[in-house]
Amino acid sequence: MIALSPLTILLLAGGRSRRMKRDKRLISRPRDQHLLGTVLEAARPLRAPIFLAAADTDAARPCLPGVAVVWDRVAYEGPLRALVDSAGIFDGDLLVLATDWPEMEIGFLRRLLQFAEQAPEVWAVVPEQDGRLQALCALYRAPIWPMLGGMVQAGEASLVAALRSLPSERLARWPVSGEPSLRNWNRPEDRSPESGTV
Repeated sequence: MIALSPLTILLLAGGRSRRMKRDKRLISRPRDQHLLGTVLEAARPLRAPIFLAAADTDAARPCLPGVAVVWDRVAYEGPLRALVDSAGIFDGDLLVLATDWPEMEIGFLRRLLQFAEQAPEVWAVVPEQDGRLQALCALYRAPIWPMLGGMVQAGEASLVAALRSLPSERLARWPVSGEPSLRNWNRPEDRSPESGTV
């Protein structure tokens, strides 16, 4: 079995949450913590260093024990730019997670890493659900950063579009279906009425 070590986890938390109309990272959940804390606690059992990518103007960013902050060089330019700006400081594999997954579970993350172990030659391992690449819950490897950096310089702003432009042999699509961990909250209506969130 091929090890994925060293593994680093990067939580992307530098967005404006415009569609939610409030800071979705800090939406609380019943008998639980805020969304950001939920994703963090799902990732902690992987026992890898955890970093938080955030805008340097982020006054609402919570203090997270054991998590170092990587400041976005250019705030609010989207996840592709945030990844390219921060990835150069990490060695090895980078597990990237958005912070708006209310049902993220460690079991799902472990299955993602197990799938990645079977494809050591690819540059990115991305879950694909209902034909959609879930680029903000994916594993990225060092060879991808120069290519993504070039795309940013060329004006590309979409991480999914950048992934779709990869040679097919460099992108591993992990097919999943009905995965609760990949149900994210982008808009107020994404929060189920029975959730009791505030």
